[in-house]
Amino acid sequence: LNLAWVPERTLLNASFGIQGERYGARLWAKNLLDEEYVSNAFFITQGFEYVPNMGPRRQFGLTLTADF
Repeated sequence: LNLAWVPERTLLNASFGIQGERYGARLWAKNLLDEEYVSNAFFITQGFEYVPNMGPRRQFGLTLTADF
């Protein structure tokens, strides 16, 4: 029963970083515009229904690196 259909989507991701000789930093964002979207769906045989899984909302992060 592979009949589920998930519409296409466009997500905006971004990152900006600086790198020195030993240390670096990168600021990043995923799903910058905070789109709500279905990432996939699965079928439950007991209720005979498709259940959608929502994709992650906006995420921000900072990655720090050090070379030894």
